[in-house]
Amino acid sequence: MDSSISITSQDMGRASKAHIERILHDHFLFRKLTDSQHNVLLDCMQRVEATPGDIVVQQGGEGDCFYVVGNGEFEVLAMQEEDGKEVTKVLHRYTADKLSSFGELALMYNKPLQSSVRAVTNGTLWALKREDFRGILMSEFSNIPSLKLLRSVQLFTRLTVLQLSQLADSLVEVSFADGQVIVDKDDDVSSLYIIQRGHVRLTVAADRLNSDSWDLLSTHGKQVQQSQESGNYVVEIDEGGHFGEWALIGETITFTASSVGDVICSTIAKEKFDLIVGSLPKPSQADSKLKSSLIPKENQHCADDDLPFRRVQLSDLEWKECIYAADCSEIGLVQIRGSDKMKSFKRFYIKRVNDLRKEKQVFQEKDMMKTLSKSACVPEVLCTCADQSYLGILLNCCLCCSLASILNAPLSESSARFYAASVVVALEELHREVYSLQRCFSRYSYARPIGISADS
Repeated sequence: MDSSISITSQDMGRASKAHIERILHDHFLFRKLTDSQHNVLLDCMQRVEATPGDIVVQQGGEGDCFYVVGNGEFEVLAMQEEDGKEVTKVLHRYTADKLSSFGELALMYNKPLQSSVRAVTNGTLWALKREDFRGILMSEFSNIPSLKLLRSVQLFTRLTVLQLSQLADSLVEVSFADGQVIVDKDDDVSSLYIIQRGHVRLTVAADRLNSDSWDLLSTHGKQVQQSQESGNYVVEIDEGGHFGEWALIGETITFTASSVGDVICSTIAKEKFDLIVGSLPKPSQADSKLKSSLIPKENQHCADDDLPFRRVQLSDLEWKECIYAADCSEIGLVQIRGSDKMKSFKRFYIKRVNDLRKEKQVFQEKDMMKTLSKSACVPEVLCTCADQSYLGILLNCCLCCSLASILNAPLSESSARFYAASVVVALEELHREVYSLQRCFSRYSYARPIGISADS
C-alpha cells in the first residue's frame, strides 16, 4: 500500500455500516458467517483515505487486505504486453455506486497480485486484514461486549482479533464500593483494569512521575482529567477507560487507585495475558525498532548522538539560561550534567499550571508536539520528564532567542531580508504539516500551545 495513504481506526457511521453490509450480504466469502462473527468483522474494518494517484495495491506485490469502496473512484491497472512492449492498461473502475469491493483472494492466499488499484479521485475504502478475517473464522465470539472493551485499549491495537477473542473469554469482572481502594501504592500491580461502570481516581506521587509514567498516564485521551493535589498527580478515569496496562509490558508505576461511586471493572492478569499473547515489546522499544529501520545506515550515527537525551530525568538536566517566559512556563537551554551538548527545554510550573487550571492544555500541547512530524520548523520531542515542581518537554533544537527580542530596533536591509526569508521558509515548511495539525485540532477541538502570545 502507498505510504501516503492514511489509515485510521475511526468508527464507521450508520450509513457506512449499511453500505458495507449490503456489499457483504451476498459475497461468497462472508455468506456463512454467524451474526456474532459478522458484527466483529465490521468492527475490525479500518478506514483508509486515498487521494488521486495513490496506489492502494501494487501489481506483483503481496496483498493482505480485502477492501470495500466507501466513496470515490478507483481504477484497476495491469502491465500487459502489446506489440512487444509493456504498456499499462485500465481494466476496470470501482465506485461505491457499483457496490464495489476487491482483494478477496488476498484473504485466502498469499500470492503476488495480478493488478494494481489506483485512486482516481479522493476516496474512502474500508479494509479488512487477512489475519483478522482468519481469526474471525476460528472464533465463535460468545463475549462481544468484552471484545469491544479490549479493542479500546491502545496497547492492544497490535493484537489479532483471535488473540483479543481469547483475552475476552479470560476477563474477570470485579466490583468495588464507593471509596474502596482498588490498588494500593504498595501493591505489586500485575493486571489490566477496564472500567465498565463508574469512575476511578489514580494518585501518583509527583516525585515518582518519570518520563515513561507521564507518557503512559497521558495516553488515555478523553477518558482522563488531570490535576495536581498536595504534591500528588491525580488522574480521573471515566467509564470505558482503563489503567494498569503498563504492567502487561513490564513497566512499573507506583500509584493508588480508588473508586468514585460504585465501580465495576473487567480485569486480566499478566500471567494469563502472557499465556495467550506472549510478551509484548514496550512501545518505546517497538518505536525504536521502527525508527531504526527507517534511518539510512549512513545516518544512524547522527540519531545515536541524541540517545542520552531520550531517557533523562529532570535531575539529570542542568538549567543554563532562560530564553522566554510565559504565565506558567518558560523555555530555556539545558545540558545533561557532565556533557557540553545543549538542548532546548520547555518546563511548566506545576503549581502555577494548577492555579490557572491549565492542566488539560499542558497535556494537549505535549501530545500535539509529539504528533507533529519532524521538520525543520517543528522541533522533535526527545522526551518528557517531571518532578515535584516541574513538568518538562525536551526538544531536539537549540533556540537562541524569541523573535520579539530582535525587533526592538530597525533592522539593516540584509538582516531584514534574512529574517523575512526565514519566515517564508518556515511557513512553507509548516504548510506541509497542515494535515497533521488538522488531525491535532480535530482531536483536541481547541488545542493551542501554552505560553504563546503575540510577541512570541
